[in-house]
Amino acid sequence: MRNSIASGPTYTVAAGNQGADASEHSPARVPTATTVDLPIEEATADSRITVTGVPGRGPADLDIAVEIVHQYPDDLVVDLVAPDGSVHRLKGEEFTGGWDAGIHRIFGIDTSAVTAGGTWKLRVAGGSEYFSGHLDSWALQF
Repeated sequence: MRNSIASGPTYTVAAGNQGADASEHSPARVPTATTVDLPIEEATADSRITVTGVPGRGPADLDIAVEIVHQYPDDLVVDLVAPDGSVHRLKGEEFTGGWDAGIHRIFGIDTSAVTAGGTWKLRVAGGSEYFSGHLDSWALQF
């Protein structure tokens, strides 16, 4: 993580912030990143990142890295909510019938119609009383 951040791209990372503004928290081992450990239960879980210093609109190819540890990720719906309130679906319910350790991938979306600066939210919904998990981390790469 340190080397990637140092290489120059703009990252905004959230993890371990229990839904609070990620800019107020940072893990000791990577002080240039921020962390989350947001439980995913029956209700919707939101984690926020405030983006500053990125002028203009978002890129046409914004990368969103998502790390979710969950017993049954097929149930989960993952959305990115832009600062203007627009919702971008990253993952819908997928009934593959497989058990997995979670969601560990990079999603790409077009955010060129949205102002880059402001508060972005990762919203995870669809947890159940039978399966547990948590949002481990997420990042925006502008």
